[in-house]
Amino acid sequence: MATFKKIFDQRQQKDRWWLIIKGKGDKLRKIPVNQSLLEALINYRRILGLADFPNVSEREPLVRSFRKNQSITASRINQLLKVLCHQAAVKLEKVDPEKALKLRKVSAHWFRHLSFSMQDLVDVKKQHIKENAGHSSERTTEIYVHAIDNLRHEETEKLTWKISETYNRMLRTPIVS
Repeated sequence: MATFKKIFDQRQQKDRWWLIIKGKGDKLRKIPVNQSLLEALINYRRILGLADFPNVSEREPLVRSFRKNQSITASRINQLLKVLCHQAAVKLEKVDPEKALKLRKVSAHWFRHLSFSMQDLVDVKKQHIKENAGHSSERTTEIYVHAIDNLRHEETEKLTWKISETYNRMLRTPIVS
């Protein structure tokens, strides 16, 4: 939890929260913590019986195992996400088998991709997405930000089907004069 840092923004004259992590190649990254995430963190900490905000000397792991003050591994988090998504897929199977199939393929890394795609969707600047991702190349970031384009294209295909269905129905309807 001590990787969450409150840093004073001189320009705006207010505190901002950041998550300082070590990524690939032991490269330190500073990821902005928006108000929504901060509120989720506060709620999570309250459930754990902790003060609302972490402090710099805190030893509490971000994701606690059943053993107090021990964290679970990244692979265990991924495993738990897969179990949760599989359970959701089972419930979704009857209603939307295509979405259920996608849910069965979910991983923690998929959520990382989704985060960058969603940032693109709400118009976060590409440079900021690149920094949040810790990418050294803008080309790598482009892979994520075009994911929304693919979704838009899939959604637009629905329109094509409805247009052709309507057109065919019109052709079968006799014109009465």
